[in-house]
Amino acid sequence: MTEHVITRAMPTHTTWDTGHEPVVRAEPGDVVELHMDDFAGGQITRDSAHADVAGLDFDRIYPLAGPVWLEGAEPGDALSVEVLELEPADWGWACIIPGAGLLPEAEFPEPYLKVFALDEGDTTQLAPGVRIPVEPFLGTMGVCPAGARAVAVPPPHAGGGNMDCRHLTAGATLLLPVLEPGARFSAGDAHAAQGDGEVAISGIECAMRCRVRLDVVKDLAITAPQLRRPAGPLCSLAGDLKITEVVDAPMWMVGCFVPDAVFEDHP
Repeated sequence: MTEHVITRAMPTHTTWDTGHEPVVRAEPGDVVELHMDDFAGGQITRDSAHADVAGLDFDRIYPLAGPVWLEGAEPGDALSVEVLELEPADWGWACIIPGAGLLPEAEFPEPYLKVFALDEGDTTQLAPGVRIPVEPFLGTMGVCPAGARAVAVPPPHAGGGNMDCRHLTAGATLLLPVLEPGARFSAGDAHAAQGDGEVAISGIECAMRCRVRLDVVKDLAITAPQLRRPAGPLCSLAGDLKITEVVDAPMWMVGCFVPDAVFEDHP
């Protein structure tokens, strides 16, 4: 097993495209450590003001770390992404962009920015007396779509992408259909916290250090991402539907969670 590192000095990409050169070539079972900026590509700083949100350059958003070429991965296989570790930066931010997300512009006509301290333990303060649990995850993890040429990162696609699924925390395993040779895995859009739905366009956006183990599951022809987490709760008999994001309306993400324990043959 080899461990690879993708630093923030390496090239990033803001589209899905089969022409992007891999920054790492890995073998099945290798670990990749990814160092990534926030989804705005560093345009927001600790000293930014509300008005800076309205001035974001949208050509620079969603810089993804990768792609990672995984040897032996071919269409018809599945890519296994085991999330080993997630370490957010010591600060992050959330915003409201008028006209974006599911909140009507009439109710929130002005841009809003909140900077959060992420070095205060397991929670961060939203307002006096209100603290938010810090539960980091990556909003975007995916493989390159088949034949993609300059395809925007959002909305999500069959190979994952901008799913904003807050349940992809450390310990989770994500299975993705391989759509191009080598899988071409990329990730970004790191969040320190987010509620299901991400209704106001952002979670707590931040830079992140992430470690994942990548593997190939041969001849597993899945057609959509699958999430596996240990000891998931049994809810409403067996299935638990969650709206993971609505910001890419009408391409909303709905996840169905079923605990492994309901299957008698599960090891």
